[in-house]
Amino acid sequence: MAQPRAMVAVLAGGRGERLGGRKPSAVLAGSPLVCHPLRSAADAGLEAIVVAKRSSVLPALDAQVVYEPEQPAHPLCGVLAALAFADARPGIDAVVAVACDMPFLTGSLLAWLAGLDGPVMARVAGRDQPLLARWTVSDAPVLEQSLAENRSMRAALASLSPAISFALIGVIVGEFIGAERGIGRLIIESEARAEASGMMVAVIVLMLVGVVLSAVIWRLQAYLLRWQQHNMAE
Repeated sequence: MAQPRAMVAVLAGGRGERLGGRKPSAVLAGSPLVCHPLRSAADAGLEAIVVAKRSSVLPALDAQVVYEPEQPAHPLCGVLAALAFADARPGIDAVVAVACDMPFLTGSLLAWLAGLDGPVMARVAGRDQPLLARWTVSDAPVLEQSLAENRSMRAALASLSPAISFALIGVIVGEFIGAERGIGRLIIESEARAEASGMMVAVIVLMLVGVVLSAVIWRLQAYLLRWQQHNMAE
């Protein structure tokens, strides 16, 4: 199976209020901010585009500019515009989205992200970086729903992650191997005795545990990050 190819999308459609609305054009080390990640993408050998609003103030660019809607003011608008563009490009299956104010990204980092599978978000010093993430074209419907619900970028990417399911699977596999009790042990013993009822009980319990854990994590995240509700579009 051919390795999916990714392209880089430099997101430059934010309001940039702290820099007077001209963040992409702000000069650092003799070049506009937006040009630094474009050079890193070129170093990685990756095709790159700039995603911005038509009202965005951009410097002269060699890269193609893809326009996102003026409203709402949310980073997911840029990601979705980039995914739509990528979907029309033969052989492109994913987008590595980066903010235009990340001048110190390296080509090797972008190449590494591009070579991963599925949706991935970078984490720096223990903090998630949703504006340095890999998104696949197939993620677009979920992201559109997240945008409609005005979710933050972190929540949007979290909605694509099956972490809780993997955790449950890991526990059950561990019980298969060496536990003397537990759901995994119940499944093994029921299989050995050909007891379908025991196996069905275990499956139903696993399903309920997964649903409850997902609900608890979602509510906990909503509570702990409630301060973000007025800043989701930042």
